[in-house]
Amino acid sequence: MRIYPIFLEGTGYYDWLYGLRRLFRQGARPQVVVVGLEVNSALVHGVWEESPMLLLDAKDILDVASDLGLDHTAASNVLLSHVSAFWGMRTFFRRRVLRSLVPHYEDLFPFVRSDQNASQDPELEAMLKSRLESLRELCAKHGAKLMVVIPPTPSSETAVHRMALAAQRAGVDALVPIDPTVLPESFYLRDRVHLNPEGAVRFTSALADDLSKKVVTDHSSLTQQSRL
Repeated sequence: MRIYPIFLEGTGYYDWLYGLRRLFRQGARPQVVVVGLEVNSALVHGVWEESPMLLLDAKDILDVASDLGLDHTAASNVLLSHVSAFWGMRTFFRRRVLRSLVPHYEDLFPFVRSDQNASQDPELEAMLKSRLESLRELCAKHGAKLMVVIPPTPSSETAVHRMALAAQRAGVDALVPIDPTVLPESFYLRDRVHLNPEGAVRFTSALADDLSKKVVTDHSSLTQQSRL
């Protein structure tokens, strides 16, 4: 097997919808596509600031602006992020400056973070199902099978379960390497979003185990089908 990892923190549904379109358009033909989506990022109606330069083509900018209903300012920001590394990473630089200037900056993060309370949204499963179906159909159109990895976040037990259920209904294999209910908050950083080194080791080990079972099994099945 040949594996091609593409890692970009903070990305969500639209980032990978357009990112995968570009990869397929440029000739990529994987048998299996594994996309990591945290529940809240899967619901975001927008693209991450670094995605226009790293994942999108110039021709995608107008489609993004149209599909997301962006006004002129927001569309200009997406275009500038495509042509300017500084503009695309301005939020990253801002966080670095604030981390240096504001005492205990990371301790304040949970209080200012925009939490969508996904687990309480009655439309959660319907929206996730629709979006996962779109990704699945895009991959299937180019001969690839889609899998989605759902990482844990504190107090996300219900949301993770509902996302896994939505994936099942969309015909997408959902990998939940670690059940959030069994992962103490001591395995997260102070921002209550990212795993600390110990949590990362536990998650990575569990993910590797899941992938070695699921992807290899599906790869063997696809290979046998192609021979038939």
